[in-house]
Amino acid sequence: MTRRFLIHAIVLGLAAFDATPANATADDAGVNALYGRLVVYETTQDVSKLDAIYTPDAVYLGPGRPPMVGRESIKTSWADIARARKPGGPIATKFRLVQRIWHGRDSVTDIGYGKLSRTLDDGTQREAYSKFVTLALRQPDGSWRWRVDIDNSLPAETADAEFDALKPVGSLRYDK
Repeated sequence: MTRRFLIHAIVLGLAAFDATPANATADDAGVNALYGRLVVYETTQDVSKLDAIYTPDAVYLGPGRPPMVGRESIKTSWADIARARKPGGPIATKFRLVQRIWHGRDSVTDIGYGKLSRTLDDGTQREAYSKFVTLALRQPDGSWRWRVDIDNSLPAETADAEFDALKPVGSLRYDK
């Protein structure tokens, strides 16, 4: 009887544990601001904007590339990617979060989808889709930065329908 009671107490205790901070709305806004900063980077292609997105020791795992370890490595690689892009208009970026998982007050994992759209100078419309997982950490000044960013490309044939079918989860839909 005591063992059964102990098991029930542990299960109920775990079920009652909520790692979401009490001020989740403000914290959600702070984490969501990372996506806004990434949109600014995509629009300007100014790698100095990545300083406000990644921690100095961040790791980025992108499709078809070796891991980039450290913000300076990420900036160098992303600058190379920007130089290799074909000329065209501005990039429109959208994000849709599937889930946000809080790990206490100062760490959060986002799981979601991204969509980049751009019209090239020749009029061709280009779209790229990805699935991603990020780990954001609260910084000493209260801001948020990504420590881990994992990004995987989606096949173009199914990506648009998959992206558009996503339903917002609370305030976790970020389409700017």
